[in-house]
Amino acid sequence: MLDLIQQKFTIPTLIVGDFNFANISWYDAGGCGLIGRCTDLTQVAHKFINTLNRNFLIQHVLKPTRQRGLDVPHTLDLIILSDISLSEIEHLSPLGISDHSVLMFRYEWNYERYIS
Repeated sequence: MLDLIQQKFTIPTLIVGDFNFANISWYDAGGCGLIGRCTDLTQVAHKFINTLNRNFLIQHVLKPTRQRGLDVPHTLDLIILSDISLSEIEHLSPLGISDHSVLMFRYEWNYERYIS
């Protein structure tokens, strides 16, 4: 679907959601730079990272977004952009009984509207 979005639309892309890739260590010092840890990944996780690379999409969340009790924290909720015009991301307390942080960020998008 990410390939299709990038092929069909020429506007900046902003995708936000819970991707459930617990095995990807985003921005890990021992990882693949800006993409994620390259070892011990499932085939689906490899495909996801390759799709982001192929479409020049950047994942911006640096800190874990899910933790429950003594579980290992994971970065499951992602903000993916085709550009870098994103301000600082704030991790807020979960809502209700959720164990996912609320992510608050500001994205500035300049556009021109053409009227014919």
